[in-house]
Amino acid sequence: MSHRFIRNELLLGKDVVEKLNKTKVMVFGLGGVGGYAVEALARLGVGHLIICDKDKVDLSNLNRQIIALESTLGESKVDIFKERLKDINPNIKVDGIDEFFDESKTYLFDKYKPDFVIDAIDTITPKWSLIKTCLDRNITFVSCCGMANKINPLEIELTTLDKTSVDPICKILRNLARKEGYDLSKINVVFSKEIPIKQNQIINESGTTRKERIPPSSIILVPSNAGLVCAYFVMDKIINS
Repeated sequence: MSHRFIRNELLLGKDVVEKLNKTKVMVFGLGGVGGYAVEALARLGVGHLIICDKDKVDLSNLNRQIIALESTLGESKVDIFKERLKDINPNIKVDGIDEFFDESKTYLFDKYKPDFVIDAIDTITPKWSLIKTCLDRNITFVSCCGMANKINPLEIELTTLDKTSVDPICKILRNLARKEGYDLSKINVVFSKEIPIKQNQIINESGTTRKERIPPSSIILVPSNAGLVCAYFVMDKIINS
């Protein structure tokens, strides 16, 4: 009998599809990386998604983010995804958290008790806080590192932090992990070996930070693939559990 996940079942097997349906995944960040991860997880048949982001769809998102359309400009990313995921699978459970993650939000893990976490945050302080929370609580997770200022999706790898190179965010995370005594080999990451293209063009003269004045460049090819690799990480863990 045909059903919405029959093609998944033919490839992965009924047992895996049933495991996916019983899995709870928490995704932090719904941008170019996290958005595609969430989309893939829903279409894989994951039964419960907890999505966290306070951002709204901006005009600059239209070139790469899966929910960015003329019709969604200015809308909450969490709200859009809650509706979209239900349209993919009416039986999916979706909890939306319209907030940015920081160290004060660790209570969310007690509330939702996720099986897996995907970190698609693009700011170092909350990113490192999320990684530490997962390590301290022994939660299986993957953290996506820098995908901006890059054009080649073939340079993306799924590995552990101790095996990374080139990527500036990975370097910062390695230093933080060593400083605070964490095992780099326990930190699963998606990173790119591509050397970032330097950006010097000032877009916003009134910006108070370099990131505001010179925002990172990005095209759809790299972050979308990184998001799919994050979703693969979850699926692979379930298949081999």
